[in-house]
Amino acid sequence: MKKASATPRDKGLSREAVAAAALALIEEEGLARFSTRRLAARLGLQAMSLYHYFPNRGALTEAVVDRMIAEVDLPQILQCEWRAGLIRLARGFRVMGLRHIAAVPLLAERSLVSPAMDAFVDSIGKFLLGAGLRPPIAAQWLTILKDSIVGSLGADHAVFLQAQKVLREERGGGEETPNGRIVFSTPQLAWRNRVFEKGFVAFLDAIQRDASR
Repeated sequence: MKKASATPRDKGLSREAVAAAALALIEEEGLARFSTRRLAARLGLQAMSLYHYFPNRGALTEAVVDRMIAEVDLPQILQCEWRAGLIRLARGFRVMGLRHIAAVPLLAERSLVSPAMDAFVDSIGKFLLGAGLRPPIAAQWLTILKDSIVGSLGADHAVFLQAQKVLREERGGGEETPNGRIVFSTPQLAWRNRVFEKGFVAFLDAIQRDASR
């Protein structure tokens, strides 16, 4: 008699465990190769078993994004004064994104539906209102800052993909393709962070001027 396939309950899985496994798979093999079928195989399940937790790929990747953003300590950051808080928020988000560089495109892809992304954006808004901006001006700056933070990681991801391509060519391609855990050299990363912060501080100076008018 053919042995029945294990069910999610048999495996002792949870939504959180599936999302964690999905993020790990993306980091190891890259977002382009990620699929629910490959994830199910890693978990020792039939592909359809994943629908026990997530109705579709979009819901799964939304959970991955929520898991990533949860690494940014929003409650503690929100206790800061507006300028220091925005700097800490931007730094924390970039640290999180660079830690999970292979999954960065999901931050933009799921930005309109992720509860954790909503909380992140709301935090920016609270700091801008705390700076004394009128709501219409705060809304403009919210978009500018969100696009700056998330967009900077998108640029980092493009550099990361180019570095992967170079390493793949050096290693002859095929199975030697570097995985998502290979990131930037320390000097390169430090330079990119300095450039980002220089631009971000210029935004904060402009916000302060708007608030004083």
